[in-house]
Amino acid sequence: MVRRENIVLDAPHLNGNIVRLALPAVGEMLLHTLVGVIDTIMIGQALGKEGVAAVALGGGVVWPLLFLLTSVGVGSTAVVARLWGQRNYDDARFIGGQSMLIAGGFGLFITATSVFLLPVLLSIYHAEPGVMTNANAYVRILGLAGLPWVITMVGSAVMRGFGDNVRPLIITLIANILNIALNYALIYGLGPIEPMGVRGAALGTALSMTVAGIATLVILYAGFSKARLRVSETVRPDWSAIRRIFHVGTPAMLEQGVFRIGHIVSVWIVSQLGTVALAANMVCMHVESLSFMPGWGLAIASTTLVGQYLGAGEPELAERAGRRSAFYAMILMGVMGVVFALFAEDLVGVFIKEGASGVKLLGEGAAPFVHTGEGWFEKIPALFPPAPLGRVVPIGAVLITIAALEQPALAVMMTMMGGLRGAGDTRWTLALAAITFWGLRIPLALLAVFVFKWGIIGYWSVAVFGFYVRAGLAYWRFSGGKWKLLKV
Repeated sequence: MVRRENIVLDAPHLNGNIVRLALPAVGEMLLHTLVGVIDTIMIGQALGKEGVAAVALGGGVVWPLLFLLTSVGVGSTAVVARLWGQRNYDDARFIGGQSMLIAGGFGLFITATSVFLLPVLLSIYHAEPGVMTNANAYVRILGLAGLPWVITMVGSAVMRGFGDNVRPLIITLIANILNIALNYALIYGLGPIEPMGVRGAALGTALSMTVAGIATLVILYAGFSKARLRVSETVRPDWSAIRRIFHVGTPAMLEQGVFRIGHIVSVWIVSQLGTVALAANMVCMHVESLSFMPGWGLAIASTTLVGQYLGAGEPELAERAGRRSAFYAMILMGVMGVVFALFAEDLVGVFIKEGASGVKLLGEGAAPFVHTGEGWFEKIPALFPPAPLGRVVPIGAVLITIAALEQPALAVMMTMMGGLRGAGDTRWTLALAAITFWGLRIPLALLAVFVFKWGIIGYWSVAVFGFYVRAGLAYWRFSGGKWKLLKV
């Protein structure tokens, strides 16, 4: 069964295609963001700083590993979209089935090894015995949901290759509503259910992801998606098809690895600046993530449309799709930047109350995060002003104002990179990520914090500079057009 609604691959329908693909992706991103915030509030209210610390440690082990494995879905989207654009629906369906076979293998690996692998990874952290005990319980339970999690993420990537972002949104909506309900019942206890604390949080997430995995399989194999996958084309591996998927997907996995390891290093750098800097950085990253939603949605639209237009033999329309997605992203994220600049302190205040548990969750006391000294670079108060000690909201407001300046760069970077991935140019996006993150952002952050003593404000400022460099290089690569000639 083939369903061709929504996406018409011609010039008059270009804007409509972008909207139809981007809006559901924005909704999906919004749901993920809101549930993360709600989960944190529920755990913090029930369990205090020890519970939040345990879940943070456990999540820091589980989620990077799962996202690393599910990034193979980038290859699935690119190959399926190219075939779908060629109207080669049978081969697109077949690649979808082989993608689900890969997902099943990865998911079974996580599920089978979670009992001993995840606790070993968790042991690299050092925390109080009670926190580590809860963190171990968290990763053991959540690891058992590795199979449905990977199936859901890769299955959604296959659907996007078909040009369908609505069904992944519906799956995410169901899973997230169920996650909130189960978390409430299992963390706090409800009726005959005894309060389970951290274990309840892990179990609630695991159960909701299991439902999402089942829903993904039903949609793909029962004929509710644009192309009905066949079990016979899934259970038997076709090594040429698998190599084709990994040809595009492996660089995407390595790119995820670059960012996941880099994030750990970045958190370590900020942690050297003291509790207030760490708290301000955490809160402002939550606020900053709100601006990612339109960019994320339009990046997914760019990925799908570039792949499908190339498959349809319309490289110029593929380029127009990428450029127009970037233009719309700049407008929407530019508006977010204005909101950030005008309401910076209010936005930070929503996430944290001075002197309340928000700061205490990261440790008692406060340390200076903008150091003073005699160096020339430390005498530029207009750029790197000192902030009141122990105050998260004022310094957070400065950081959010800095984040407002990065919005145009983020818009171009996200959509151009999305277009390149849709064309299968993932080796170049991997190289760009490695060069700009490890060759530019991390060294500049180290210089800003440890050499020039610019503190957290300097750290965020050099990050903005890195975003503009990366956006410029992504635009240069996309404009060069070599991606139009790639075979996937």
